[in-house]
Amino acid sequence: MTHTGREKLWTGQFILILTANFTALMVNALLLVSIPLYLRAMGASNTAAGLSTGLYSLAAMTLRPIVGHFLDYRGRIRLMRGGLIPMIVGIILSNFTDAVPLHLALRVLEGIGFSVVSTAGATIVSDLVPESRITEGIGYNGAVATLTNAVGPLVGLVLIDGFGFAVLFTCLIPMSLLPLAVSLFLKESVNPSAASGERTGLKHLFDLEKGALPASAMMIFSAVSYGAVVTFLAAFGMERGVENMQFFFVLFPCTVVVSRFFSGRLIDGYGYLPVVVPSLIIGASSLVLIFFARTVAMFSLVAVLYGLGYGILMPAFNALAVRNSSPNRRGAANATFYIALDLGIGGGAIFLGLFSNCWGLASTFLISAFFMIFSFALFPFLERKRR
Repeated sequence: MTHTGREKLWTGQFILILTANFTALMVNALLLVSIPLYLRAMGASNTAAGLSTGLYSLAAMTLRPIVGHFLDYRGRIRLMRGGLIPMIVGIILSNFTDAVPLHLALRVLEGIGFSVVSTAGATIVSDLVPESRITEGIGYNGAVATLTNAVGPLVGLVLIDGFGFAVLFTCLIPMSLLPLAVSLFLKESVNPSAASGERTGLKHLFDLEKGALPASAMMIFSAVSYGAVVTFLAAFGMERGVENMQFFFVLFPCTVVVSRFFSGRLIDGYGYLPVVVPSLIIGASSLVLIFFARTVAMFSLVAVLYGLGYGILMPAFNALAVRNSSPNRRGAANATFYIALDLGIGGGAIFLGLFSNCWGLASTFLISAFFMIFSFALFPFLERKRR
């Protein structure tokens, strides 16, 4: 195993960007759970509640290629600060309106801001970590994202139940200002390449990074399974007589977080093939196991196995996407990767939802396992090509 301890990972700048990412992602998680509930409380329809999430996600995904372009040619830190502004404005204005159309418009504004902040944050992380520990560093950032996705909805529901929406929206204002304050202490680690010849023209605003496409394609196939799990597993558990599935959504993110604290070091030390291929096998096997699960114990085993497999894959593919791209194109590389992640989760949920209407919920997890196995079949070829 290659010794990686000589290059320092936990610098002051790295800790600052993880702090900024954590607070920004926590705000995002709180908004995702609270806005649909708030709209319902105002008497809005389920369609409006669904639109609040759909418009937010669509705005974030659509803008990522443009964000990647400007990250590479205008600077990471400056763009991150600019992205925080629409998020903050949207949150502040949410405190002063009960109009559903305005709330939906504000969700689009917040989605634009989050697209900038999340892509910039991931790119800054990949800039700051040493090359020999890049998967480890990206894994820690992924652990931060998973932690906020797990804790954020719980915190939001507790605040809503205990104090109401007004207190929650008021708390969101200083929370959204905190990453902006932290960003003031961040230093640009990569010089924007505008001076060395920026690719101009409208078409270049939507450029994807070609070097990141193979790893991003594999992320699409693996993310389909995540879309199935978060969308259909609770209903499937109820079909099998397991009424309370909350335990799964506690065990799963906990396992993901734990996996990301050691998987990056293994990959950076031993290489991708010996770590990622077993992770793909574990993840696919856990999806097949769902088909047979009928007890709390079996669903708990699935949560641990799937959390271990998927928890390793996402930062591994993200690191591959970054490593296969030049340093001055890491903004575009991260944008390409996160578009693939969004497409896999969202597109997979839509496709599998249609599929389940004909073949039942159990079949969606077998199909998801097939997609992950397809990634397994591609990986050795792509790894040889990368080398």
